[in-house]
Amino acid sequence: MDRSRGSRKGRSHAVPIPESNANKYFSYREAWVRIKKAQGYGFYLEAVTLEESIIADRLVSFLVCVGEIEAGSQIEKHNFAQLIQRWMKRVPEPIPIKYFPDLRSAIEEWRKHRNKVVHGMVKSAPGSNHNDVLDFP
Repeated sequence: MDRSRGSRKGRSHAVPIPESNANKYFSYREAWVRIKKAQGYGFYLEAVTLEESIIADRLVSFLVCVGEIEAGSQIEKHNFAQLIQRWMKRVPEPIPIKYFPDLRSAIEEWRKHRNKVVHGMVKSAPGSNHNDVLDFP
């Protein structure tokens, strides 16, 4: 093999650096790499956690932009459900997108499924029958 050409895998690809907020761009890029790796290795809780972080970050950004959350406030005090509620309050009409008739409702449903994945293995109401761990999604 002609070494001057190099292999396809060995080539580095130029990554365009965004003009503004490059650190945010690179953190999202890394998050998506880790999500894909986590899914590939069966670490679904890690993937779900990173996905929630991305969605929550976008919600916080929007809510700060429209004045629903004060810029500079402690954003970690707002849990995921509260962010979604504030978003729905601020934008009460459906947001239709390509794959969902209402993005807001789709995110709320995703949150409910996330709760089942994150808490479903061990959390149950006192006195109720607990599901078999082998039935956990």
